[in-house]
Amino acid sequence: MMDNQNHNEAGYTLIGVLAIFTIVTILGISLVMLSITSINTSKAERDNQSVFYIAEGGLNYKMNEIEQAVKRVYKQADVITEEDFYTKVESILLNSNEIYKEFQVGDESTRAEITVELVEEKNNEYMIKSTGYLENESRTVVKEVTIDWENKDELIEGDTEIQKLPPFAVFTSGNFTMSNGHIEGDIGSINVKQGSVHFLRGGPTHNGVIYVPKGRKNIVINNVHNIRPEIKAIEENYSIPQLPTFPVIPTNFTKLPDQLFEQSKHNSTDLIKDNNLFITNWMTNNYTLVMNDDLEFNSIEINQNNKLFIDVGTTSKEMKVKHLDLTNGHIELKGKGNLTIYVTDRITMGSGSMINNNGDISRVNIFYSGTDLITLSGNQKIYGSLFAETANLHLTASGGIFGNIFTGGEEFVLSGGSKVKGQVILAPMANVKMMAGGEIEGMIICKNFYNEGGAKVTFGEPFILNGPISPAALKINSEHSNEESNGENIKVETGASPTIISSPTREVSN
Repeated sequence: MMDNQNHNEAGYTLIGVLAIFTIVTILGISLVMLSITSINTSKAERDNQSVFYIAEGGLNYKMNEIEQAVKRVYKQADVITEEDFYTKVESILLNSNEIYKEFQVGDESTRAEITVELVEEKNNEYMIKSTGYLENESRTVVKEVTIDWENKDELIEGDTEIQKLPPFAVFTSGNFTMSNGHIEGDIGSINVKQGSVHFLRGGPTHNGVIYVPKGRKNIVINNVHNIRPEIKAIEENYSIPQLPTFPVIPTNFTKLPDQLFEQSKHNSTDLIKDNNLFITNWMTNNYTLVMNDDLEFNSIEINQNNKLFIDVGTTSKEMKVKHLDLTNGHIELKGKGNLTIYVTDRITMGSGSMINNNGDISRVNIFYSGTDLITLSGNQKIYGSLFAETANLHLTASGGIFGNIFTGGEEFVLSGGSKVKGQVILAPMANVKMMAGGEIEGMIICKNFYNEGGAKVTFGEPFILNGPISPAALKINSEHSNEESNGENIKVETGASPTIISSPTREVSN
């Protein structure tokens, strides 16, 4: 009886174990299936998201390419009219469809197919369409782009009075003080206060006429025996020209990838690293940077007396750099186009560094939006024009700028053999101080002027410059007096750029 009971209990135990095993097995299989389903779902979601980024990446790539192409067309010398511009832009854009594969996900089939279409009945609006592909997934995004022409030149109509640059070696709105040195040319002031033009005792000399409001003689105080100034009334419509609007610095320039310069198998050095350009090694001396597009760098560093050649090709190019660092180095131009450099943080020049040494000064324009002092000394020279938005300038020890200078700073100091040879120094808010052999050839327009210690100003127009840092940018002419235009239209450069407006990216069905 007892044996039968034990056998029955053993049977029940076996059945229980089998039941539990079955339940656990079913649960395990269910969990495995659930995990597989979850993994498949997760992969599908990941692929779906990735393919969107692939499509968006292709769209952004094409947008940047279009912006660069439009700027290149605008700068071409044979593009004069709006029709010229739109014709060339349309030809380039409508033949720019491509398959972009530079992605770090997927295999060779991973791609973005990009097309550019002209929007119907609107000859300046285009649609960029990018379809991303990843395995069996695809998604499409689009963006509308409007391209507007801006006139390169402005015509001042005939039979209207044209404002001229005042024909003065020095022209001030505040005080003129001279205790030494020499001025060769006329002096002009619009300050009506008594003694605002003052020749102090010492050794100053002046060859020219002094023009003041209404020719009032009490405005001029002369304590120098060998100066016999002729005082005349300044023309009432003469005023201190205001600086042109400082340009908006572009934000979409091309950044070059890291690049190693290899002299040989065992000799190499960083040329471009983390968006910094290094001309700091004997191997990179005389390196030529070919600018196929407008470029942007965090810094350009040149030392060891190295030289960087920049080849702009046949069209004008622009470059943006936070720190232009020529501790001991030089920049020279190749090609036929002009080069505009936007410096947003600092300009450092040491030793005998030079930019565009003895080159055509009309080809180089530097716009500086930083606030640090610009110092040129020790035979450092810039053969080009400079526009400092708010920074002060000190030129000393044979430092020189051979071109126009515009500055919104409050101080401009020349001393120690420094030299400026250009058409105009426009510093309407600055105290210009010349001392210890500083020399300027051209014309100075400023708030207050001080001359001492053998400094010299010679009025002249050795270079007639057009461009964004010139009288053309001020909408004024550089001739010596106001006169009628005799019915002829005057063309001046506007310094404009084409306007490119894009809509937000949006997804559409395939």
